[in-house]
Amino acid sequence: DREQYNQAIFWYELALTRKINESSGGFILLDCYNFIPYIQLCLCYFRIGDIKKSKEYNDKAASIKPNDPAVIYNNEYFDSIEK
Repeated sequence: DREQYNQAIFWYELALTRKINESSGGFILLDCYNFIPYIQLCLCYFRIGDIKKSKEYNDKAASIKPNDPAVIYNNEYFDSIEK
């Protein structure tokens, strides 16, 4: 909501490099290691005008959750602008 998209891109891309520590004893939300960063990177790249990268990250999110409402909405949008 602060529109600091390049800074957000840095942090979401960093999140994608983290390994899951299943021995930590804490709760693990697997979406934080892949789906959430992918879908947020889709948004960030879209907001800075890089539609190609935005679509690439939406495709990565779709590989994890193809029926997620955000993925479906984004796919419909990308299809509409490619015509």
